[in-house]
Amino acid sequence: MWFLWIGCAAVETTTDVPPSSCPPTEAPTVVFGTGGNDVDPLAEGTAVDLVTGPQGGHHIEIGLLMTGFDTEERLTAVLTAEVDGTPVGGAQPYLEPFCDASTDELLSRNLYLIFDAFPADVDGQTATVAVLVSDARGATAAASLNLSIRDMTEDVP
Repeated sequence: MWFLWIGCAAVETTTDVPPSSCPPTEAPTVVFGTGGNDVDPLAEGTAVDLVTGPQGGHHIEIGLLMTGFDTEERLTAVLTAEVDGTPVGGAQPYLEPFCDASTDELLSRNLYLIFDAFPADVDGQTATVAVLVSDARGATAAASLNLSIRDMTEDVP
């Protein structure tokens, strides 16, 4: 008869924790970025695709590059889009960014800014997109950017 003994080895622990990257600061920042897996800063006037989402709505996909927020709890964001001063879209996602230790930036990717307008009404238009990000301690940062909207919804079968 064979027996297998499984045991736990003692593991030495230490209270010396290296300083974390992406620490909270007095003046957090936020910048719009591309929306895929790579979050690169978006330039003023960049063309972005308005696409049909899985539930039939229309959105642009964006990312956010941030510094200085306390990420012990989720961040909140308010995203808006306007064309000629008329609201055409928005979203209020919770953010759980990850820290890019090489740049000390918090990255939040694959965010959908939902458009309420018909795609044909905003195709080729310049939309002013804005974001306000807040953390649990009440620190905030805001950004806005003009983006050119391309209607890609016709490509969906």
